[in-house]
Amino acid sequence: TCAINIIDDINVYFPFIKCMEAKDTMPDKAAEKCANAMKIDLAPIMSCANSDKGNLLEHEMALKTEALRPNQTYVPWITINGVHTEKMQDMAQKDLLSLICDTYK
Repeated sequence: TCAINIIDDINVYFPFIKCMEAKDTMPDKAAEKCANAMKIDLAPIMSCANSDKGNLLEHEMALKTEALRPNQTYVPWITINGVHTEKMQDMAQKDLLSLICDTYK
């Protein structure tokens, strides 16, 4: 959540998070490796992650997850326009681009 908040560019933070999730190491080590590889300044992200602000950002994400209806029961939990159905979930995992194009408002 700190990377999302600080970087504020999905084209940068999404690959960074994906890189971290792909590493088979502790999060701080994964963050260091990915930040170095992607030329991202890790210091402000780590400072945030170890602060009250980081805790608040995580709490805000938890509240958003808890507010999902129906309740999230697995990951990934696909929602489009605030809606989740099993049909949509299956389609998203088979052909996400078509699903987005078909449901775009």
